[in-house]
Amino acid sequence: MIDLFQGRIGRFHYWLYLFATVFLYYFFDGTLDKHSSIYIASEIVLLLFIVIFILPLHVRRLHDLGRSGWFVLLLAIPFVNIFMGLYLLLFPGNHGKNSYGFPLKKSLLNDFLNK
Repeated sequence: MIDLFQGRIGRFHYWLYLFATVFLYYFFDGTLDKHSSIYIASEIVLLLFIVIFILPLHVRRLHDLGRSGWFVLLLAIPFVNIFMGLYLLLFPGNHGKNSYGFPLKKSLLNDFLNK
C-alpha cells in the first residue's frame, strides 16, 4: 500500500495537484443539482474526497520544506492559514536530501501510469 504522507513534493507538483483537485471539486459540484434531496449528502462525500487528497499533499509539501507534517494544523487557524498557505505555495523546498528523503525527480502521475 502507498503511504500518501511519506516523501516530498515540490512547488510545481504541489500547484499542479492542488489546481487539479480544486478543478475537479468545482466540476463535480457544478454537476450536482442544488435542489436535490441528496445534495447535502453528496456534498459531504465530495468534501471528504477532497480532504483525503489535499491533506497528504500539504504534508508532503511541508516535508519538502524540511518541516514536520504536523504544521498542517496551522491551516486550521484563521489568519495564520493565509501565511501558511503562501508559505506552501511560494517558498522553495530544500535542495538535496533532507530528513524526509530526496526531492521528487518525476511526477507522481508518471509513477502511477508506469506501474
